[in-house]
Amino acid sequence: CVAAGTTNTLSDAENYTSADDTEDCKGCLFSEGQIILCGTGTLNVTGNYKHAIATDDFLIINQALTLNIKGSVKDAVHTNDYIVVEAGTTNIINCGADGLQSDEGAIQINGGTFDITTTATASKCIKAVGDIVINGGDFTLTASGNGEWDSTESDYSNAACIKTSGSLTITSGTITATATGTA
Repeated sequence: CVAAGTTNTLSDAENYTSADDTEDCKGCLFSEGQIILCGTGTLNVTGNYKHAIATDDFLIINQALTLNIKGSVKDAVHTNDYIVVEAGTTNIINCGADGLQSDEGAIQINGGTFDITTTATASKCIKAVGDIVINGGDFTLTASGNGEWDSTESDYSNAACIKTSGSLTITSGTITATATGTA
């Protein structure tokens, strides 16, 4: 938990060295298992090597903490499974790919304030392979990266504020979304 009234800062190195090359070096804050962020303090994270926050499982933010992703080489927040946000403030800038990304699962947001800016080529502010469900919150989403040819999908991939391969359900909240850049 991020203690009330505290500001905590995490930043990793630009390079990792592993004696036996078996270490997963996926992010400044990384877990093979779940990450649950709680508390009401401030957490600043910068991913100088890859992601700022990454987990091979799921991420839950269940209290009103302030999460500031100050920069990342790849995704700001990257999970293999799913992301659930109940409350808090999430600010993401200077990420080298997507803002919030669930690589194999869904994203559910039940409240909170989000200011996410992506500028990388074909980047998404919020991206999930599974469904995205927004049940509340205040969102300012800005995607300004240019498009690119995706040889895996044999299609163009453009910058977008929200992208899902599943369904998108919005029941409440305020969303201001701006996407620019060439397609």
